[in-house]
Amino acid sequence: SAVTSYDNFELEYNSTSKSYTVVNYVGNDKNVNIPEMVYGRFVTKIGSYAFANNTNIETVEVPYLVSSFDEYSFSGCTSLKEINIPEVVRTINQFAFFNCKSLKNITMDCKIKTVSESVFRNCSSLESIVLPSTVEKIDVNAFANCTKLSSISIGDNVTSISSDAFNGCASTLKIVANIGSYAEKYAKDNNITFEESPQLIGDVNNDGEINVRDSVYIMRYTVLQSGYEIPENTPILSI
Repeated sequence: SAVTSYDNFELEYNSTSKSYTVVNYVGNDKNVNIPEMVYGRFVTKIGSYAFANNTNIETVEVPYLVSSFDEYSFSGCTSLKEINIPEVVRTINQFAFFNCKSLKNITMDCKIKTVSESVFRNCSSLESIVLPSTVEKIDVNAFANCTKLSSISIGDNVTSISSDAFNGCASTLKIVANIGSYAEKYAKDNNITFEESPQLIGDVNNDGEINVRDSVYIMRYTVLQSGYEIPENTPILSI
């Protein structure tokens, strides 16, 4: 389909989803705000190589309805320092942030299931990251050569981590996870420091998040509904 120009963006319209994909950014701004809507249609995808090798960008605001980042979408953005991955995102494809050497702060409020191949490879300024609780797999070289990475928090849904996922990372790297999790076993099998996840006050269903589901769980527990039990010593309130 034809490419549409809007400000410093080039976008492609998808007639099936009735939404736009960012296919290219031609500006020189340090702080980039990707448009939420273009000509009455939402922007829902960041295309392959859309921002690749742009050395000016330092921060990016991603609209809340973006659901996927294609491969190499921000690769080579060597000045990019921070980015927030919004909740609707379900897919971040391989090499999306490859060689983003200044990337230090990543907020992942998304629902991805796979940390794709080499997605954060060579992000040598990244110091810590908390993976979404939805993640099930960490692929090959996902964090390779993240030489400053000292802490990664991994949830209980992870059942597969590539043996090469942390190639070239510092010896000070520690994996933060629950005792008995696959992540704990992986850490011990690969001589990576393991640290038990701190208990979240209010996370009574032990899913790594505090939300309305915990309130529902408590209500069902109080009426003695079968299958809803709160383990002893679970921190529910903070005083």
